[in-house]
Amino acid sequence: MSRNAANITKISTFMDDCKHLGIDVLGPDVNESYKKFTVNKKGQIRFGLMAIRGLGEGPADEILRERKENGPFKDVFDFVERVNLNTVNKRVIEAMVLSGGFDNISEFKRSDFFKQTAEGQTFIEALLKYGAKMQHDNDPNQTSLFGGADSQVKIKKPEPPQGADDWTELEKLDKEKEYIGMYLSDHPLAKDKHIIDAQTNVTLAELDDLTKFKHREIKIAGLVNEVQHRFTKTGKPWGSFVIEDFTGSFRIALFSKQYIDFKKYLEKGYKLFITGKVEHRYNDKNQFEFRVSSINLLEDMDVKALAIKLKVEEVTNDLIGKLNNLFEQHKGKTQIKFLLYDPQTKVWVQMTSQNTTIEVDDLVIDFLKHEQLQYKLY
Repeated sequence: MSRNAANITKISTFMDDCKHLGIDVLGPDVNESYKKFTVNKKGQIRFGLMAIRGLGEGPADEILRERKENGPFKDVFDFVERVNLNTVNKRVIEAMVLSGGFDNISEFKRSDFFKQTAEGQTFIEALLKYGAKMQHDNDPNQTSLFGGADSQVKIKKPEPPQGADDWTELEKLDKEKEYIGMYLSDHPLAKDKHIIDAQTNVTLAELDDLTKFKHREIKIAGLVNEVQHRFTKTGKPWGSFVIEDFTGSFRIALFSKQYIDFKKYLEKGYKLFITGKVEHRYNDKNQFEFRVSSINLLEDMDVKALAIKLKVEEVTNDLIGKLNNLFEQHKGKTQIKFLLYDPQTKVWVQMTSQNTTIEVDDLVIDFLKHEQLQYKLY
């Protein structure tokens, strides 16, 4: 991972491999990260400080030097009291905040650091002033205005202004991605993964080679993270947008009637389900393009059926009780099917519940995984 730190696509692939192996990959941390990827005492992989965009080798070296010489940082105040603020400047602290580097030592939300006081300064700027004063008064070569040994008591620690708006979860994750190159602490589509798995037949990473899907109907889903509205040379409006899923991103262009019909969906942050076909380009029969036929909000898509596969010997009173409890607590509209397999006769039997339906959500998926049940969503 360290050798491919600049290649986000490869890092994402390695992270998926780690997830399948049950290995946690954690974001950068001021007290645990080194310059490159490392493994902590719990066997988790930790992002390095050099993975943070806008930080640089000099600030990383300074943070590691101070931590090695004087121990872990207790909180953000301790941090600005100790590091060289000429090297670890405002830009560096902003990068540390937005990448989650202070999350484990800070009582404040990331958005708090950017709230402004009545004087027009941010909490980060107030922290830097506080740190500079503390370092000045602790310098034996300087004369403190506050009376030397008592200066630490008399210099008040700043606090972020109260009442300002907090970031939405998407805003927080977008800023994290800006400084790390990917979503780490969570993913905007995490709660929709079961719907995406059930309804799509292609991932966005697979669309790197459209020739594999020529003349096929494909179904994709993802988050809109970039939108453009433009005009052709003849003055006709058209637009394009970039949609992103767990595997990658893909740009889609809309012209003429398509643009008019689907323009309302071209909003950053929208979660979309899109169907279409890969066809020859109108002006180049040697090239292929993805042509949209329909767009829906992902939240309007339903999982129509949940199929659970079981061997006959796995059907115990304990499992039946757990499933009945699960179905009772998650009533919904999704049909439930059981596929029972008898290893002796090698016969599959499908049974469909006539009276019980379910709402498939994260808790249902977590239960199925915890019980190690094979399942499929339709």
